[in-house]
Amino acid sequence: MKSALDLVPGIGPKRRKMLIRSFGSVKGIREASEDQLAAAPGMTAKVARQIKEHL
Repeated sequence: MKSALDLVPGIGPKRRKMLIRSFGSVKGIREASEDQLAAAPGMTAKVARQIKEHL
């Protein structure tokens, strides 16, 4: 199953699964702040910034 997260550099299957587990959906990820994303398990500030730029 394809996801908008597949277009984000640095997001592979493991990070995608962790993000969905933490935020519930792509919509939840989109609505989260960059700081909230960076604080999620397995995330970095750089990848959180890339998520915000691509979603």
